Amino acid sequence: MTYRKFVVDICEGLVQFIQELYGNASSAVLLNGQMGYFFVTSVGYVRDFCFPTF
Repeated sequence: MTYRKFVVDICEGLVQFIQELYGNASSAVLLNGQMGYFFVTSVGYVRDFCFPTF
């Protein structure tokens, strides 16, 4: 396994981990001490590749 392949594999794994972590996230607004209703949040586009520095 080359160093570049290793770094690409790490980046892909990190992206997948973050997608799993935040994939089913929900939020609520706290205003003047009162919590509003929860709502499902959505995510924008996530790059499939990160650019490592060699």
